Amino acid sequence: MVSRYDYMRTSNVEDIDGEQYPDPLTIDYQSVVENTTGVPRSFTLSLPDLKKLWVKHYKETNRTEMDDVLYSVNGIEHVGVLEPEDTITLYDVYNVRQFAFKDLT
Repeated sequence: MVSRYDYMRTSNVEDIDGEQYPDPLTIDYQSVVENTTGVPRSFTLSLPDLKKLWVKHYKETNRTEMDDVLYSVNGIEHVGVLEPEDTITLYDVYNVRQFAFKDLT
């Protein structure tokens, strides 16, 4: 399954054990929005949708992956902050490979 971790670069910073981890700040989510052509479709969440958000995501996209990237592109830091009547825009996150990384140097 593809997720945002597939698009992260390893951090240059090490923890106290000398380990490096994927850095979510290396993904340029804003480019997904800026490179969208046309008007993307969106959907509004209901209370039942929030209880089974993965089912709603599948019904809207016919995919079981990249939901975390879609939420991040929509500025949703955690699905727990979503409420009924919130809208999610269906940006084409499946093309994120084209412009995934920020130059952080």
